[in-house]
Amino acid sequence: MWTLRIHIPGYRLQEYSLLPGKNIIGRDKGNSIILDRPSISRQHAQIDYDSNSDTATLLDLSSTNGTFVNNQQINSRYTIQHRDTIHIGSVTIKVHHHTTKDSSTTAELSEGTHPITRELLLGALDLHTVLLYEVAERLNTITDLNKALTEVSSLLKKHMGADRCKIILKEQFDKLHELGFPKTIAQTAIDQKSTVIKYRDTETTSASAMLLRVRSALCTPVISNDEVIALIYMYKTNPESNSFTQSELEITIAISHQAALTIQRVILFSKLQKEQKLRQMFQRFISPQEVNYFLDEYQKDHETPKLKERYVSILFADIENSTALAEKLGAKGFGEILRQYYTTATEIVFKNRGIVKYLGDGILAVFGMTENTSQHEQEAVQTGLAILEAMSKLTNSFKHSVHTGIGVKTGPAVVGYVGPPQRLEFTVLGDAVNVAYSLQLHARPNRLLVGEITHQKIKEKYVTAKLPSIKVKGRNNLVEAYEIKNHTPQYSHA
Repeated sequence: MWTLRIHIPGYRLQEYSLLPGKNIIGRDKGNSIILDRPSISRQHAQIDYDSNSDTATLLDLSSTNGTFVNNQQINSRYTIQHRDTIHIGSVTIKVHHHTTKDSSTTAELSEGTHPITRELLLGALDLHTVLLYEVAERLNTITDLNKALTEVSSLLKKHMGADRCKIILKEQFDKLHELGFPKTIAQTAIDQKSTVIKYRDTETTSASAMLLRVRSALCTPVISNDEVIALIYMYKTNPESNSFTQSELEITIAISHQAALTIQRVILFSKLQKEQKLRQMFQRFISPQEVNYFLDEYQKDHETPKLKERYVSILFADIENSTALAEKLGAKGFGEILRQYYTTATEIVFKNRGIVKYLGDGILAVFGMTENTSQHEQEAVQTGLAILEAMSKLTNSFKHSVHTGIGVKTGPAVVGYVGPPQRLEFTVLGDAVNVAYSLQLHARPNRLLVGEITHQKIKEKYVTAKLPSIKVKGRNNLVEAYEIKNHTPQYSHA
């Protein structure tokens, strides 16, 4: 007896037993095997079965797209062999001869584990190319992981005739029973990295399988880089359902490979999307060359950098008497000054690897927050001098007197990000912030003052002048202050 197992993309697996005589295959409604697909001719091929000799021959009926056996097009009558694969258009037909003693595609698989070897995988990929092409076609444009897994599960359920099929991700392995799948079978599949098949036996079947009324179950691990990243789990509850076969095992293994590729692709896409959002968020505060450091920090524990104490240099720059200037120029005129001021200052801060935070009509910049920065005192002073020079040029274009003061203080501070991911804000706290703010108040107009520690680090490179000690609000001790002298001391006025 000859049986054909017919795989039509998107439909449940069909079986057809050859009848003695002619068995016509094609789109025509009067055919023995009706395959209503655009790529198939009305009368595409013919299988002649001689019951006396128990032989079957295949003949192409001058079809438009040809008939193929084991990936070779036939041009004359072909004697069918056990386990041949016939391709007619997009349909795959597996041939099984019931009297053959060898293992077959329709033979019931034994209960237990079935190792996923490289040879088995390659064979499965070769035998089920049409089905895998359809799976790949459906999945390649999907970027939502849940939707992708649902698509794969739906296809498998149809082809395998299962009552339930689901792809379960690694992070859900501890919820198997809640999802309606026996745990014991899954654990064996994970531990041995093999397909596990279980048939119901009241003496040996686990309590969880009995409770779920599972009569036959198949569980295949989805493996990537030798790690089980998901499980393909399906079962049949109907007592009249066919047992799992070699062909179904091959299909499951082939699709598990496709699922692994899909899961990895979607996870990578999601990761890239998240990284892009983080990059855009960080670039509000950080120079482009520093963004990679913060993304690396995020990848360690999947959280944005938390508040932590660091030894940094803090720069405070503010426009002098901005209230009066805004009143004089009006909202539009003053807004244009602020826009150019922020744009210019930010570019300079980023060039010197700093992080910027806008404060009304001033900016606060932090240097040395990343661990790979060792010259943050120098970078802060360079930034301050460059801002003073840029403001001198901008003042001439403004045609209004715009004065600023800049203070730099080096010391410990608490820096990091606060707030929910959607409204994350950079912040810096500590005495160094307070001192930098006070230094810039004494740096007006158009001067750059630094504290003692900053001065010690940069005094060999700049001309400096010691100033009277400064009283800082909230501090008992006075603050030593130094002015950096080698810069344009005054802006021109219009």
